[in-house]
Amino acid sequence: MLPGRRRGVMSATSDPVALRLIVRRAAREPDAQRSGGAVRQTDPMDPEGRRWVWTTRPEAYPDLDLPEASWCCASATRAGDVGVVYRSREHKDLSHLVVVGSDAERCGGRTPVCRVLLVARFPEPLPLARMRADPVLRQWPALRAGFVQRCFPVPDAVWARLCELLPIDRPAGP
Repeated sequence: MLPGRRRGVMSATSDPVALRLIVRRAAREPDAQRSGGAVRQTDPMDPEGRRWVWTTRPEAYPDLDLPEASWCCASATRAGDVGVVYRSREHKDLSHLVVVGSDAERCGGRTPVCRVLLVARFPEPLPLARMRADPVLRQWPALRAGFVQRCFPVPDAVWARLCELLPIDRPAGP
């Protein structure tokens, strides 16, 4: 393991093919290994897959160093969905790429919970000010609401723009 890195979470690579393989492997392996079944494989650029943004506060930042965690999520969240993490207050940025490892379940309370696998940390997180200045992102309901909920869906146009601004999945150049 490289100095300064936590086990299981890597810095996002600038190689789009490598990052796509990481996301696909993370979306496919966890539940398939545990249940013997297949998990829906989500391609970050596939409009059929669900995409989310999770908001985290400073007291939960240590969870971002774990390779896997249980997070509150939307009841529509399914294994194989992908998303990004918005760090509130101190950082105010999109910082990590995640893959959902289990369908949402209600465990004891009203709020659904799912297992989230932290796939990559972006080398250059996307700051709130840059999102607000972007003509596509500024229309995003999550951004307009100030990321006040725990989890928001990410519309196709917003996801496509995030893929341009962050090293999520850029098509290989000539």
